[in-house]
Amino acid sequence: MAGREGGGGGGVGGWARTATLWGGAAAAAGALWLAAAWGTGAGAEGTEEDREERSRLRAAYTEMSAGFRSGGVDAAAVSGCTRYFGGLTEGAGEWRAAWPREYASLSPPLPFPSVRLIVFPLADSPQLRNGAAAAAAAVARALPPETVCHLQPPNSLHVSVFFVSHPSDVRTDTVHRAPHAVVGSECLAPSAEAVALEREAVRGTLEKAKRRPKMQVERVAFSRSGTLLLLFVEEGGKVRNLRNDLREALPGAPAKQPNILHASLLRLLSPTTLPADAVERVDRVCDEWTQRLRGQAWEPEYLWFVLEREFATVSGERTRFRLQ
Repeated sequence: MAGREGGGGGGVGGWARTATLWGGAAAAAGALWLAAAWGTGAGAEGTEEDREERSRLRAAYTEMSAGFRSGGVDAAAVSGCTRYFGGLTEGAGEWRAAWPREYASLSPPLPFPSVRLIVFPLADSPQLRNGAAAAAAAVARALPPETVCHLQPPNSLHVSVFFVSHPSDVRTDTVHRAPHAVVGSECLAPSAEAVALEREAVRGTLEKAKRRPKMQVERVAFSRSGTLLLLFVEEGGKVRNLRNDLREALPGAPAKQPNILHASLLRLLSPTTLPADAVERVDRVCDEWTQRLRGQAWEPEYLWFVLEREFATVSGERTRFRLQ
């Protein structure tokens, strides 16, 4: 059964069953890291395709880290994200000042629920969530004092699995391949029926799966786009297969989809490049936290289908499927 905030869910059987609502205050970004050992969960190597995918991901992550180390941040890429944030000028010099905007407040606005996505939340793994939040706080402290950035709230940390409708590519009916919505029009919001069909498509896709994905932390890296990332590899290709199945179930979804396994921890929002000494400090802190977190095993307990109200925080209406 799927659990939904503000409403109930229907029976699904198989891989999804009743979701228990979680709660509690969000952990402080600088909370002490609990150093209990999880083990690496090496397991079987899997198929040749699995091995190739792990190699691809590791190569991509290494290249990402090397790109930041040698080139710092790409100011143009950073500027491209600022439209989704407020507080960029007020309280300059305090990275806590920036806050994500609701889509309805953008210009032009995106009416609810224009943005819809499927994620694995880190909230069901307090140890990993707290470690990720502590890594983000450490990197924030390594940035110059005049830097403006946004720390992702710990309980909104997530791995993006699939974009049903993205703020840069809004879709109104992904089951029936509806034409692209035009930004600024009144046709951006999907109908209630279209959303219900998407939810059922997600439910049906999960019924085909046999067990939870198995992921491991691979690296903490700062990308040239100004985003601090917690990066994973997986065993068994469950996420890869799930993404392929969702593409079949939601053929009208955006063409551009996540092709790595990552959780965004912090976003740099200052429109200038970082000085060389700051790049070196940030890179060193990323290496330190990579050593602390690498090999941490994670089997997501829930998958969320989110009708998102606020940029990148998975706030809004959530249908939560508990994974077997």
